[in-house]
Amino acid sequence: MKVLHFCLLAMFFSCTSNVEKGEYTILDPTTFEEKELLLSDYVDEVRFIIFDTTFLFRGFGDYYMDEDNIIIDSTEGIARFTPKGKFLNKIGRIGEGPAEYLDFTSMAVDPIEKKVYVYMMETFRLSTYLFDGTYIGTKQVEHSKRRYWPRSMIYDQGKLYFLFGLNIDSADYPQYEWGTLDTCSGQISLRVATDKVWGRTNSPSSPDSYNNQLLYWNFFNDSIYRLKGNHYEVEYLWAKGDWRFTYEDGSQIFSPLRKGCLRIYTMAETNNYLYIVFYRQGGDLICFYDKKLKKGWRALRITDDIYHTDIRFLWNGYHNLNGREYMSQVIRSEELKEKLYEGGTPEGKRIADQIDEEAGLMLMLFRLKERSE
Repeated sequence: MKVLHFCLLAMFFSCTSNVEKGEYTILDPTTFEEKELLLSDYVDEVRFIIFDTTFLFRGFGDYYMDEDNIIIDSTEGIARFTPKGKFLNKIGRIGEGPAEYLDFTSMAVDPIEKKVYVYMMETFRLSTYLFDGTYIGTKQVEHSKRRYWPRSMIYDQGKLYFLFGLNIDSADYPQYEWGTLDTCSGQISLRVATDKVWGRTNSPSSPDSYNNQLLYWNFFNDSIYRLKGNHYEVEYLWAKGDWRFTYEDGSQIFSPLRKGCLRIYTMAETNNYLYIVFYRQGGDLICFYDKKLKKGWRALRITDDIYHTDIRFLWNGYHNLNGREYMSQVIRSEELKEKLYEGGTPEGKRIADQIDEEAGLMLMLFRLKERSE
């Protein structure tokens, strides 16, 4: 089996010529109004997806969803399901062979060509498969210093975006923020961090592309970038203040965070809002920033006024299905069944009756409300 190799040349550049200048918005979560965030204020439909037990897995990380498929990167390998959770096929398999992948991977999907890209972070290999599991090939993706790999990978419009964290113990290694790989030409470009940074667990979490664009941020940079191909622009700017996660906090990353310090956990952009989850000492802080009104709200949790459960909604997926926006999160079947019964609503009990508490992990899919102009 032929393995294609190409070298990542030292294309470390500041991207100055690729910066698109424009207006940006300053974000300060300490000015966001505290209020009760009701689920029904943002969501008009909730779906519960139960995976059938033809394919058993203990857990999964990356997942992709469109109108016809759900693809998960699970502990037992990558698998494809229907939107209702029926198992279709495995995609590749875990192993060390030419057509196999290790279990420490990042996955991205090309929905047009129906391809799945699997990046093996420890061996720097990028393998490609079709949705039906057909193996296409493998490329060796080397950058100049080994043992440094991206935290996540997202496909968008012919490019793979590698989103990097920034490491406290990598003084002798390049500090990348993001990179792009053209899947046709194999050309790679890297954005090198311009500031000295400290922080081992700086893991950017941009669930999916919004309008064919991505957001990138890290703990210590003031800027939130919008990525568009090889171009980028500053879209938002974090305000200064004591709430910011500092270099000193980064050096104490595994110690308790100082009171009031906010660490970004997830950010997703939708038509109407920025959805931001911060972690702080004592719990999470959930924020919605209205892009049109230039106003934000925050609370410790989203209140379930639909099923009256105390489920902790921490959305970590964004999807556009049939022209509608959805957010998603993973939940264990036994927890969901119990919470729906406790909620006591007739619809919640009806759904709970259909859930096998031994089904394992499920997906909750939340359809976002459309704004009437």
